[in-house]
Amino acid sequence: MTATDLDLTARAADVLAADIHTTKRAGRWAAARWVAAGLARLAADADDDPGEPMLPFSHFVLTRRDTGEELLRVDADFDDHHLLAHVQQQLDELTAGEFLDRWGVTPDVTAGGQ
Repeated sequence: MTATDLDLTARAADVLAADIHTTKRAGRWAAARWVAAGLARLAADADDDPGEPMLPFSHFVLTRRDTGEELLRVDADFDDHHLLAHVQQQLDELTAGEFLDRWGVTPDVTAGGQ
């Protein structure tokens, strides 16, 4: 994923948007299935082999405001508003270049800002 032609000197919140996207797994009964799977593992004493990793209930998604291009997608907790609040603060305080650097997104810049 790239940030081609993104103005890296602009305030990050002016050119980037962050959101938490709920996955299809986070349906009505997803939490109940998660608890049931955990209890079944405990009953089977399966501490040594956790089996399949749990799929995330949501993702943190970073997009460009101008094109909607997805620049970053990472697993998040089911309703991770703490993460989103932290990211919103960074978007407000940092330039786009500083923000992308902190989050490890390497911009492929061909114009704008640098």
